[in-house]
Amino acid sequence: MGIMTAALNLWANSSYRAVSMSEVAEAAGVAKGTLYLYFETKEHLFLALLEEQFDAWFENVNSALDGDGSWDTARLCRVLVASLENRESFTGLQCLLESVLEQNLDLETARSFKQRLLEHTVSTGARIEHRLPSLRPGQGARFLIHLRALLTGLRQMADVSPIVKQVMAENPQLRVLEVDFRKESSAAIQGLIQGFLSQQAARQA
Repeated sequence: MGIMTAALNLWANSSYRAVSMSEVAEAAGVAKGTLYLYFETKEHLFLALLEEQFDAWFENVNSALDGDGSWDTARLCRVLVASLENRESFTGLQCLLESVLEQNLDLETARSFKQRLLEHTVSTGARIEHRLPSLRPGQGARFLIHLRALLTGLRQMADVSPIVKQVMAENPQLRVLEVDFRKESSAAIQGLIQGFLSQQAARQA
């Protein structure tokens, strides 16, 4: 098993805090010293995991946006919702980015990651603007930034601790606080798209 696969599996079955570099090395079948030759810290390792997930997600969205046919807000929403199917690791790892992973990076690693994320955001943002021409140049990128914030917040609210799950189960009135990530993200993405288009319409009025 590769190092990154081992780390991802360990994280998926526990938590970021619980995963140690020693456990990753053992699961990957390598010496701990060998692991540190590839990844200086646990933050570097998980950032590499997230970067891989970002690459795959942006590629998926770009492929859909380059498809033929007519486009409207409903189709864009469907594309974005579909792009999140079976990507729990992607949305989960995003929750760690600013609050954990970027807190212990060297300058060069941070610079490289942000540059790559910028290139993805600008490129895919331009595709979104092409499909929704009423958006102004640059709004596609801003939309993607808002989308990432939206998904991160919903994922954090959906992934509650076992104790909180028990509390919610004991009191039916608390169900109003439950967040179904798939359901809520679909509705929120549609609202986000409409919000950006409404802002543009208001400026043109």
